[in-house]
Amino acid sequence: MQICSTLSIAIKSTMQTIPTINKRILDTSQELIRWLDNQDKTKWNMGPEGKWDTSQHISHLTKTANMVTKGLSYPKLVLRWKFGKTNRPLRDNTAISEKYLSKLTEMPPGTTFLASAGVSNSDKSGVIQQFENSISQLNQKIEKSWSESSLDKCLLPHPLMGRMPVRELLVWVSFHHIHHLNTLKSKY
Repeated sequence: MQICSTLSIAIKSTMQTIPTINKRILDTSQELIRWLDNQDKTKWNMGPEGKWDTSQHISHLTKTANMVTKGLSYPKLVLRWKFGKTNRPLRDNTAISEKYLSKLTEMPPGTTFLASAGVSNSDKSGVIQQFENSISQLNQKIEKSWSESSLDKCLLPHPLMGRMPVRELLVWVSFHHIHHLNTLKSKY
């Protein structure tokens, strides 16, 4: 799958600092919101047969950001006790996105994660506002509670890719936005 958008170069670059990661998460979310603002309003609650509608994609991304924020809220000592610590070199952005896409192809058709199940919502502006708020809270949590070294030492679980260093998980968040944007652009 080709990563489209002007952000593809940034996503494929080497690991970034906290300010750069926060900017990338914000930029990819804003690119998605710009697309949503221009999407035909009649398509908001429509999707391909058996697939999510647009509102469910955004709800899924909001839940994802909220879950990551919640994970980042635990004391680092608890995270290290519960999930261990990094025992391998960090993957670069390209390796993270390639592994995610590979894992997606291994899933049986129609499989979704419990936390991803979304209910269609006709309140477009409200759903988008919730998404924006979730991204703002995530970026604030990263800035206020995490250091560069702790991003590389602590792990958090990803439902598809397993335990990941926090830095990798945050890089994945920005890729996840682009992945869903590409899906929306191609099918909605």
